[in-house]
Amino acid sequence: GAKIKACLGYSDTVFLKEEMAQYCDELVVDVGGFITDNIAPAEEEVVYMCGPEIMMRKVYALYKNTDKALYASVERRMACGIGACLGCTILTASGNKKVCSDGPVFEAKELFYE
Repeated sequence: GAKIKACLGYSDTVFLKEEMAQYCDELVVDVGGFITDNIAPAEEEVVYMCGPEIMMRKVYALYKNTDKALYASVERRMACGIGACLGCTILTASGNKKVCSDGPVFEAKELFYE
């Protein structure tokens, strides 16, 4: 019964729009701009985000003073994929974490703490 809204931002070429649309109740697409300009906290209960860190920081800033659950999927280069090499380490509010084994999805407040 959940309503799903997806916001997709592209620098120039749109892809997977039709595939994504079949899973969403609402689809927002922006090409060449900033998808964050099309986002405003509303009725969502949970927000999942992925993409460039600067974009995720902006989304976090939009929602941080709400009671919404925010999750960020982090992209890092991974060498071993099992947490042994520490190549994908990221600093969080509770110390260093390994993206490959502790993530790649984290609560946004862990990553974008102040």
